[in-house]
Amino acid sequence: VLVRDPVSRAESQYRYLDEARREQNKPMVDWKTWIDDDLRLLDEAGIWNATTREDERIAWKRYQRRPNSNMIVGRGLYVIQLLDYLEAMDILEKPRTDMLVLQSERFRLQRQKEYNRVLAFLGLPPRTLRNATEEVHPTKYKNESPSMPESIRQQLRTIYQPYNERLYKLLGWSDDMVWT
Repeated sequence: VLVRDPVSRAESQYRYLDEARREQNKPMVDWKTWIDDDLRLLDEAGIWNATTREDERIAWKRYQRRPNSNMIVGRGLYVIQLLDYLEAMDILEKPRTDMLVLQSERFRLQRQKEYNRVLAFLGLPPRTLRNATEEVHPTKYKNESPSMPESIRQQLRTIYQPYNERLYKLLGWSDDMVWT
């Protein structure tokens, strides 16, 4: 599983959809409307009020079933989604070590090291990447999309913080692996 900073992921999703709409001459909603709409869907599903893992699991399923949702905020609540997979693995009596979770940012910065982690996870010998210094995934956006307002960036950081902390604890990630 590859995860990235959820705020950066949300911004990338907005730019991707904005670019697609521009190509079709369709307007994109503004940042505040787009974020607020998904926050409302998460609230209506019960995510914010879930006090137990079971409540959270039920609320997440409710949220996923909402029509017309791009899951702009919810998609970045990685711990909820990973717990669903890990609990399914527990039911199947599969070891949790059968799942490898990588951070996109670490993969970009330390591509050779992270690549070898994947190979080791798969039981394969290390190999040298030929293109370890090339840009992995250059952006194709024309950057005509409005940047994420700082107020929304901070709002999302605040929303994601407790979920990210749970994720770090679940995965045993060290302080040098946290998103700020």
